[in-house]
Amino acid sequence: MGRNLNAVLGKATNAKKQLGDSFISVEALLLALAQEDTLFTRDALTRQSVKYSEVQWAVEQLREEKGPANSRSAENMYDALDKYGIDFSERARQGKLDPVIGRDDEIRRAIQILSRRTKNNPVLIGDPGVGKTAIAEGIAQRMLDGDVPDSMKSPCRLIGLDLGALVAGATMRGEFEE
Repeated sequence: MGRNLNAVLGKATNAKKQLGDSFISVEALLLALAQEDTLFTRDALTRQSVKYSEVQWAVEQLREEKGPANSRSAENMYDALDKYGIDFSERARQGKLDPVIGRDDEIRRAIQILSRRTKNNPVLIGDPGVGKTAIAEGIAQRMLDGDVPDSMKSPCRLIGLDLGALVAGATMRGEFEE
């Protein structure tokens, strides 16, 4: 390996430690490249008037949302909820949810189950069109309104997982289980 590559990998290892990662992530590599004076990456950032501190700030913002990379597939998993899920909490914040009528008992029971310390996974089962999604939307609206226990208030999010898309997106069974 060349001297420049060794220097970048050394800096990436340091960045990995600072980020709390178990593996060298794309973010750690980007920070290392932005520090290296002899590489075209540094020149490209300079031409665009991007400072190292700005790259570092952007990585910190990203990591506040996604946390450290502690597995080999962590970066792929970062986007799994965005790719295969529906963020009902965000949709409620944006006012994109319709009002839920006549589902107070089911919503209250689901919130009660979600608030348990153990066995806190309500499962909504039913034919298409009976109101399963409406119950999830009702919970998200109550979270936004603050009409839930403290454990479910912000920054807690309610994400609906599209199991069909998740299974279709997995290339192998092991990948799906991960």
